[in-house]
Amino acid sequence: SLMAYASLVMSGGGTMDREACLMGIPAISFFPLNMPEIETFLNEMGFPIWHRSNVEEASRQALRILNSSLSSQISKHDVKDKLSKLENPIDKIIELIL
Repeated sequence: SLMAYASLVMSGGGTMDREACLMGIPAISFFPLNMPEIETFLNEMGFPIWHRSNVEEASRQALRILNSSLSSQISKHDVKDKLSKLENPIDKIIELIL
């Protein structure tokens, strides 16, 4: 619930940044390997998620995002139209069970 009030989420794992971007919160994943396919998919759909290979790159990206948010007074992105294009996972789970 704390994430909903954040201006930015930075994570080294993946789950938290994916959840944040789906809520419209800008998210940065910093991990030394290539961007996971799910993050690439979300990024290409226009969700506010970025991948950086190290903490220094992630910090520079975070400053750009926060400075942009301060100048526009908007930190949360409107992602309703993007979410409507995704499948409901509950429907998919029920389909697989049946």
